[in-house]
Amino acid sequence: MWWGGRGQSFNIAPQKEEPELGFSGPKSDPGNRMPEPSSHQLGSCLASGCLPGEHILAWAPGRRKGPGLELPGTLICTNFRVTFQPCGWQRNQDTPLSSEYDFALINIGRLEAVSGLSRVQLLRPGSQLKFIPEEVLIHGRDFRLLRIGFEAGGLAPQAFQVTMAIIQARAQSSQVQQYRGITLSKAGKVSGSRKPPIPLLETLEDWETERKKQGARGWRVSMVNERFDVATSLSGYFWVPNRILDSEVRRAFAHFHQGRGPVSLKL
Repeated sequence: MWWGGRGQSFNIAPQKEEPELGFSGPKSDPGNRMPEPSSHQLGSCLASGCLPGEHILAWAPGRRKGPGLELPGTLICTNFRVTFQPCGWQRNQDTPLSSEYDFALINIGRLEAVSGLSRVQLLRPGSQLKFIPEEVLIHGRDFRLLRIGFEAGGLAPQAFQVTMAIIQARAQSSQVQQYRGITLSKAGKVSGSRKPPIPLLETLEDWETERKKQGARGWRVSMVNERFDVATSLSGYFWVPNRILDSEVRRAFAHFHQGRGPVSLKL
């Protein structure tokens, strides 16, 4: 049983954990739902790209979303990474990690759960998910974005479970990194090197605080890209002059293709 916010609970049967990236899933019912992957399909596909000691914690069928793009597949959380497995995609045995679909746990800078048009929850390591998400947004520290939409009609519990698995896996990963950070910090104090902390502009409040700190009185924080539907390769917030409207900011990205900036090639 998973506990949500405001005293709500969800009875979710735990998924069977298999060693070395092999698992079995529920059989797909006939209908219009997206076909669910079989154990043989995912097991054979992921086994070739499996890392030593890696095992699956949870998974859920979903669709990768982007500007004018929906790619069906499966969102998978392991003890090392979060990966999206497109339907019919085969991993290269020589490159077990895919730069486009794989997110190492330590490389996830921000995790958000979305339900409806206005319900968004920022999920930090150790957070409690307050609702069954319709979408999850995984923001990489390398400025990549993975946006996965889940299907309703019996698959919602899997969406909740894989999201909670990501939260808990990040918490365990952050504990390891914190221990390493303390060790490195002690070593730095011995050597006498000290550096001021770098501000991580993750939330709207962080951007507002930094704007006031810099004394930018004629500027404001624009939220036009908060859900990354304007530009997936840029930040969710922008500093813009007070006289600039959000509609003008949106028009400024009309030349972007699928949320990414244009690339000019010189031959």
